[in-house]
This record gives sequence, structure tokens and C-alpha cells, in this order.
Amino acid sequence: MIPQYELKAEDIRHYTIETMKEHIQMEAHGYSCTTDMIFDVLFKASAECSSVEATCADLKAVADSNTIRAYLNQAIEIQKLREPEQQINVALASCIPQAMQRAGIEIAIDFHDEPFYGKGEATRKVTVRGQAKKGTTHFVRIATAYVIWRAGALDPGGALRPAG
Repeated sequence: MIPQYELKAEDIRHYTIETMKEHIQMEAHGYSCTTDMIFDVLFKASAECSSVEATCADLKAVADSNTIRAYLNQAIEIQKLREPEQQINVALASCIPQAMQRAGIEIAIDFHDEPFYGKGEATRKVTVRGQAKKGTTHFVRIATAYVIWRAGALDPGGALRPAG
């Protein structure tokens, strides 16, 4: 049987970019760099635990990594790093289905540390210290939380139907 609803990577990419643009104040209207391009680079770098530099080198038809970083530095000041973090949290929360209960849910939480080799005092303030690994004792801590949700099936109109 062929599933009635099929989710494609391009659908997720488009939905994610549109959601982030609603919540994060960043715009690029250059001749070689657009807002969507910046989000594409950020999402790919994030998904692959890569740098902006490596991601720009990997993607075709994107602006130079220095151009992308210039727009990011303009939009996100290191001293105000918590503000975009809060905007992203609001964006993520806006995607939670209304049918999902808000209390007593199961959550799996994980975190890992990515090595950080920066030298600037301002950027080191947003890192954590740990046991030496991969030539550094400073790390960017990345946390993920997974909601374990056993939702009901979708009815023919696409609305959630409770399980059971």
C-alpha cells in the first residue's frame, strides 16, 4: 500500500526556513546572498555538525563563507547570543501539534560537546570547560531533547485522531 501522505526533505527544508524567518530577525538581500541561502547553510552545517566554512565549500551556488559570516555577525551579536536562542525556542515551540498533551510526556535528553578552538575572550564566554579532548579543554555544548509521543493516526482530512 502506498502511504497517502509522504514527507519529503524539500518539504521539511521549506517549512523550517519559513518558520525560522517568522521568528528570527535576519535578512540578506545582496546580489550573491539571500536570507534563504543563509538558513540553508546554517541548517546543513547544524545537521552535519560542520562549520560554515566547510558547508559553503560543500554547497554549490552559495555565497562565500566570509559573506555568510558577515551577515550572521551583523544579525547576531555575541553579547546578545541568548536572544536568538530564545527566538529559536519560540519557533520550535510553535511547531508542536495542538493535539500533543502538555504535561506528563516522556522526553529523552542528550548532549554532547563539540571542540572549540577559538581564542577570543568574548567567544570563549559561551563555551564550557571540560577534560582535554581533541586538543582543547573548551567546548560548545549541544543539547537535544526528544519528545516520545505515541500519537494517534491521521484521519482522511489530516487531523490527528487519538490512539486507542
